[in-house]
This record gives sequence, C-alpha cells and structure tokens, in this order.
Amino acid sequence: MVWLALAMVAAMTIGTSVWAGLRASTGSFWVNNRATPLWMLVVSSAATQVGAGAIIGLASATFQSGTGFALVSLFSTVGGFILAALIGPALKAFGDSAQAVTIGDFLGARYGRGAQMAAGIVVAFTYLFLTAAQFEAFHDIFGFVTNSPTWAFHAAAGLVIIYTAWLGMRGDIVSDILEFGVKLVVLIGLGFYALWGRFGAGVLGQGVSGEILSPLRFGGWTFLILGFVFGASIPLLQPEIWFRIYSSRNQKEARLVFVWASLLVLPFYVFALSLGFCTSLAHPGQGKPDQQVIQTLLASMPRFGAMICFAGLSAVILSCVNSLMLAAGFAIHRDILGRSATRDSDLKIVRGLTIAAGIVGVIIADISRDIVQLLLNSFYGLIVLGPALVGGAMRIRTGAIAAPVSILCGYTTTIVALAVMPGQAFLPGFIVAIVSFLGVSMLTRPCKSVASGL
Repeated sequence: MVWLALAMVAAMTIGTSVWAGLRASTGSFWVNNRATPLWMLVVSSAATQVGAGAIIGLASATFQSGTGFALVSLFSTVGGFILAALIGPALKAFGDSAQAVTIGDFLGARYGRGAQMAAGIVVAFTYLFLTAAQFEAFHDIFGFVTNSPTWAFHAAAGLVIIYTAWLGMRGDIVSDILEFGVKLVVLIGLGFYALWGRFGAGVLGQGVSGEILSPLRFGGWTFLILGFVFGASIPLLQPEIWFRIYSSRNQKEARLVFVWASLLVLPFYVFALSLGFCTSLAHPGQGKPDQQVIQTLLASMPRFGAMICFAGLSAVILSCVNSLMLAAGFAIHRDILGRSATRDSDLKIVRGLTIAAGIVGVIIADISRDIVQLLLNSFYGLIVLGPALVGGAMRIRTGAIAAPVSILCGYTTTIVALAVMPGQAFLPGFIVAIVSFLGVSMLTRPCKSVASGL
C-alpha cells in the first residue's frame, strides 16, 4: 500500500513537471510569459484556492467550533475574487509596464526598497505556514490510508518539493488542471454521493446539533462581523492571485479569470461544511479533529474507497502546495534579496530557495501538527499588508518608511496576539498597521512613486 501511494504521488507530480518544465525559461518560470489562456487560469485559480484549508481545515473547524470559520472563509474567497475581478485590469497594466512578478514589486514601486523587503518577509513567513498546513493535511491523509511510517510521508513530500522547484509557474498551472479534475470527480462527485449514502440529509445539516451549526462558537460576533467586513480583502493580499493576474494575456481576461473562478470554488466550500456536519454525526472517537474528519470521509467511501479518497485529497493538496512554495521562494528571491526576475542565470537560485521553502514547511508541519492554527497564522498575517497596499493604490503621499513600519509592526503585533486571542488576533495587528501607516505618513516627508500603472 505504501509503495502504491508513493507511485500515485509520483505519477501526479513528475509527469506534469517534466512535460511543463523541461524547457523552462525565466519568463515561463515566473509568470508563464504573461500569456496564459483564460480557461487555464480560471481552473488554476480555483484549484489553488481550495487546498487542504478549504477541505480538511474548514471541515475540522466546523466539527470543532461551528460554522463561523468556514462561512467567513467562503465569503472571503468569493468576495475577494469579485474584488480581484474589479481591479485585475489595473494590476495587469501595472505588471506589464513594470515587469512586476510579486506583491513586493508593487510596494517597491510605490514606496521604495524598504517596503518591498518588509512585504517579502511577511509573505515568506505567511506562506511557510500555509505550506506547512498543506503538508500536515497530507501527512494525516497519507498515514491513515497507508498506515505507513513517517519516512514514507517525507519521501512523498520530497517528490512534491522537487517537482515544484523544477516546474515554476507554467508547470504549476498545467498540474493544477490535472489535479483539479481529479478532486472534482473524487470529492464533489464521489464524496458527496458517499456522504449522502451514509448520512442522508445530514450533509445539509439535518440532525446536526445547534452548537455545530452556530457561526458564533469560533470567534463570536467580533470574528463574524469583522470577517464579513474585511474578509474579502484577504484574496487580494495573496501572492498567487497576483501571479495569475500578471500571467494573463490581457486586461479583459485578467478580470474574467476571477469571475469564473468564484463560481468554481463554491462546491468545495459546501463540501467542507457538509463533511464537518457528517463528522459530528459520525462520532468517530478519539484523535485530533483533522484526523476524525478524514476517518469519517474514508469510512463513508465504497470498496477501495481509501485509495480513491487518497487520490482526491492528494490532488487537493498538490494543486495548492506548489503555488504556496513558489510564493515563498519568489518572495525571498525577489523581494527580500532583491534579485532579478529576468536573468536565466537566477533560475538555479530561485529553485534552490523553493526547495528550502518546502523543506521548512515540512519541518513546521512536523512540529505544529495543527492545521487550523497554521491557517490562522497565515491569513491573519496577510491582513497587515492591507493599509500599505490601499495607500499605494490610492497614491497617498507618504514617507518612504511608512509602509515598512506599518507592515512589520502590524505583523509583529499579530504574531503576539495569536498566543493570547487566536480567534481575533487579526484585529490588533490590523489596527496597529493602520495607525502606524497613517501616523508615520503624517510625520515624514512624501516620497514619489517610481512606476506608473495602478
């Protein structure tokens, strides 16, 4: 069983990486030569957004703490995609004119090198946590299906890391299409069918306790209201969204990508909620909530369902984790180190950084073993980029240090708050980011933007 699982992972990774990455150039590695067809970007955007966080993590949070986290995540994704569709053409124009490849490129153009480095630090840490969340889900799934030792999981993770570093953005998009098809058939098709066969209308919440259905258990009214108000901004802060805007062929398609992608992600969020409901009805026993969710899904599958489920959930993770590792590697290479995104000689360096990001992600997953907490660390951290990005988009006249001070102070506050008030940790970090950005802006001399566009 272990070797069959490893062979399946290899088939889903190595084949697409060799085909898509064999003739990789700098342009295709970073933003696929800014010429990706619309339909490929739509599928890739949806596939990347519904990783382990949208399936195992949200189902686990629903089973453990009610529907609040899942509902806010659903609203954040759909609302954020709609906002991305609105500003996509302007970002595409900026990316083409400035040859931008990261969020940091935008902040660097508006505020200078300090802002780009600060954004790179936040994105790198955030995406290491997100990568760890995907690998932790993969570890749980791999262990339950194969009953294998830890070395087998690390071997499978190694295959994923190596193929991601080889393929770049072009291969990432190509592999997303294959993996999206697998998880659409296995999870949305077979998964809903299996859960309905075992739990009936329980997949819709019938018979589920009021505590599980309540949206207030996770973080109370504060989390729910602020999540709905500010949640839609989170996708706009995600580097993988910017990568796909930059990779589109023109401004019109940069808008349409996220209109269609917002529809494609809906079934997966509904499935995560349903899986959380069914887990509460199954009473699977002892163990972490993540593991109980997986137990419920596996026990509901038909004969040979374990390997079918493994294929579907692996596709969920693999189509997401490669984008996350690339985002971390790109942030370190381009934003923190300030290296070129146009020289072919730098491909070896960025590939090495991507491998390092994957290894660190696996180490964090081995230490933390808590998917929901890793997701909170990630999403809450991204929010502190908001004030600087909004200020840059609105061309607010400010000093060069306002943005980096806002980003770093906000992120530090968020990390500290996570230890004290994990459900609402984004709020103090966001407030500090806003106050520091406005305060420093009023005390420093204005700086001029160095690029045109947005």
